[in-house]
Amino acid sequence: MSRLVYLCRILNAFSPIALGISRKTVKRYWDMGVDEYERTAQKIVRIRSMDNHRDQIISWLWEYPTLTAAQVCDWLKEHYGENYAERTVSRYVKDKMVPLSRPRKEKNA
Repeated sequence: MSRLVYLCRILNAFSPIALGISRKTVKRYWDMGVDEYERTAQKIVRIRSMDNHRDQIISWLWEYPTLTAAQVCDWLKEHYGENYAERTVSRYVKDKMVPLSRPRKEKNA
């Protein structure tokens, strides 16, 4: 069974609201062609692959509170050979790290 068919069956079986998915997102996936879905799925896998470096990213953010997504991108490339887009890292940090409530220091302080 293709991933698209699987996704369609899941979306029909569960209420999107109960799953925390917006109706617009459901419609966008529903209307996608197979090729477009495959490209989108690859991006999702790419973001999840950052979880392999989660502990390191957290330690960098705690040690250097003024660290930017661009710097995290550079460090991931230097230390692990990973090449993520700055926006991907920024989104990851925002989604995963905000619950940690790490203190931000002023750059001029």
